[in-house]
Amino acid sequence: MPTASDNAGPVSVTSTHESGDEFHVGRHHVVITAIDTSGNTAECTFVVKVIEGKCRAITSRNITWDESSPGYDKPSRQLCPLMTARAGQPSARRTCKLRSTIGAMWESAAVRTECGPFRNNLTIQEIKEYPIDRYTAGDAATTLLETVTKNNETYAPQDVADITDIIEKIANANVPSREILESILATIEMIFLAEDQMGLESEGALVSTRIIRALEQQVALMSTFDVALTIETENIVVRTATANTTTAKENTAFHVSGFVGSKTNTGIPVVTIPVKEIGIVINEGKNQTTDLLHLGFIFYQNPILFWRAENASGSRDPDIRGKVVGGVVSASVANSNIEGLADKVRIRFPLDPAKNLSRYSAKCVYWDFAAHNGNGGWSTEGCQLAEQTDEFIVCESNHLTHFAVIMDFTGTGAVTDPILDLLTKIGCALSIAGLSATIITFVAFRTLRNSRHRQILINHCASLLFLYVVFLAGIDSTRIFCIASAVLLHYFMLTTMFWMAVEANNMYMYLVKVFQRDVRRFILKASVFAWGVPILITAASVSVAQEDYTHSDYCFPAPSINLYLSLLLPMALVMVHNFVIFSMVVYRLVCSEVAGKAITQSRRQQIVSRLQNAMCMSVLMGLSWSLGFFAALRPSFLFQLLFCIANSLQGLAVFILFCLRVSDVRSAYKTCMPWLDVELNIRGQSYKVRERPVHQYHSRNSKEADPMWEGHIDRVSSALSWPSDTPGLEAYIDFRRQLSGNNTDSTRVTANSFSIHRSNSLFSRWT
Repeated sequence: MPTASDNAGPVSVTSTHESGDEFHVGRHHVVITAIDTSGNTAECTFVVKVIEGKCRAITSRNITWDESSPGYDKPSRQLCPLMTARAGQPSARRTCKLRSTIGAMWESAAVRTECGPFRNNLTIQEIKEYPIDRYTAGDAATTLLETVTKNNETYAPQDVADITDIIEKIANANVPSREILESILATIEMIFLAEDQMGLESEGALVSTRIIRALEQQVALMSTFDVALTIETENIVVRTATANTTTAKENTAFHVSGFVGSKTNTGIPVVTIPVKEIGIVINEGKNQTTDLLHLGFIFYQNPILFWRAENASGSRDPDIRGKVVGGVVSASVANSNIEGLADKVRIRFPLDPAKNLSRYSAKCVYWDFAAHNGNGGWSTEGCQLAEQTDEFIVCESNHLTHFAVIMDFTGTGAVTDPILDLLTKIGCALSIAGLSATIITFVAFRTLRNSRHRQILINHCASLLFLYVVFLAGIDSTRIFCIASAVLLHYFMLTTMFWMAVEANNMYMYLVKVFQRDVRRFILKASVFAWGVPILITAASVSVAQEDYTHSDYCFPAPSINLYLSLLLPMALVMVHNFVIFSMVVYRLVCSEVAGKAITQSRRQQIVSRLQNAMCMSVLMGLSWSLGFFAALRPSFLFQLLFCIANSLQGLAVFILFCLRVSDVRSAYKTCMPWLDVELNIRGQSYKVRERPVHQYHSRNSKEADPMWEGHIDRVSSALSWPSDTPGLEAYIDFRRQLSGNNTDSTRVTANSFSIHRSNSLFSRWT
């Protein structure tokens, strides 16, 4: 109790609270009053504030406890490691007690948890369920990397989505740790940049964009902690730097390079940033300004993350065509969104001078995270091409983000590409109609498909029809349908080329080789060759390089050694084979002796007539496909246009030349359509053959008559009665086959159009 004194005598003291009274939590007013003998009073007032006693947050022996009220058994922030049996449980516990003399205090000894033995096999799901915060993020990042390294497998879509969730949680923990960033980069390298991870975009798990964001977030955090960081993996380089807005030059260039001597240093972009203007943008409207910019740079040498995100969204802006060249580079300022710059950011992408890339159309683009409903996609907004040479491309942008150059390797540019696309689609549609009509015609009329030539033609038309249908339906499809379309296109291109080779071989047998023996079961053997061999080639190609059948721009095998060996090489061999036979056939037609009424024609007219026949044969041999090689070697608009028109209309040309232009096919049409009384305006053809006794020909060599020619006038006459598909082609074929004693055809028409004269068993034309 306080005391009081007075000069007039004793003083009595009273108080609202006695000494030793207990106070509850809260504020308490204590009033002490002193009264002297004369009745004078004086008061002294004070407040007693009672607060709850707490144990303060402490860290002891690398174990952290948060603040705690008395009476609680507090778990540590650190947990048992993920690789232990009791992963996720606190690694220690400590009790907070209230002592009467000193208040709340931690017990002196912590009770450590027995985390149990270490485990070797940990699942992605178990790591996902582990609580991840600033205290456990390092353990989670390390364990995730160890797990994917040990498993070394192709993960299911759900596992890939779980890995993405884990990386996002680690980045959201905001721990500026180099070890964590290195673990994240290594995991991305193994999972998200691996060619064999085919489930990254499945089940709506568009993980690529989320991974790009998480990595950018971690790098931005590191830029404020480590101002001179450089980390390099096989496909990614990360660098942090600082720039002072007051002392830096107007534009400062940053080389996003790896370590000295690193293999990725070749071809890494240079980013030039307007530091002073960025400082003005950041400090605008703020009370406290900052002079130091924390910059983060990421270089993706392999742009597959962006391709997968774009492929998952299923669309791309129509004016952006081609593939990324020179990688993708990201530039960012920590805790700031930089856009609307008057002084542009310049990005210089180095190129390989040996490739002469300046002849191709290029676009500067950036990765827009908001595009395609948040899935991400390339955009040209705010980006423009400043300079393009064989050695480099310079892009300019008014904002900071992920930059890239997309180059159109078709060589036609954005203006002509839609034209070629439209022509291709129209031509393919017409060819599909023509081929369908051709197949229906020969299937419906049995008498029209008796000859070997037409049986080959039916198979050839079926292969072409499948090729056109798959091309139109699947060339722009996405995901799993894209892979199927690429495989089917590979297969049907091979079958089409092989049936062209069969057509050429058949023409050689009948137009060049004299008195040949007929091949038994020719159609069966040809079918095994033309339908079966491509299956083996395509299956081997898919098994060796499945990743080649997924492409960012179209559903077709990507250019690689596998494509060259499994598709272009067989096509080239067939083209060479067909060109050789075509040359022999043309020589036979042009240089052969003509006679009969055709003698009234000039030599020039005769040659022109036979060259027309040869052009019809070239359609079956597919010689126009050779334009594709010229278009690839010199990708000019002319070659692209010629290849587009010639090959997209091949099916229509087959229908016109081998159905509408043939008299017996038109006659067959009239049998089922009597009302069709309009004669097609197609010039009729007839042929005349004269025969010279073979003994006259042989007399120059052997001087003996060839008995094979004796008594065959009737057979020759009947041979010449065959109606011609290509003018003169099948009549000539059947004529030679009957002379060799291998006539298997039963169709006969009048022979009034032919007469026999002495000749070399060749025909001439008259109108």
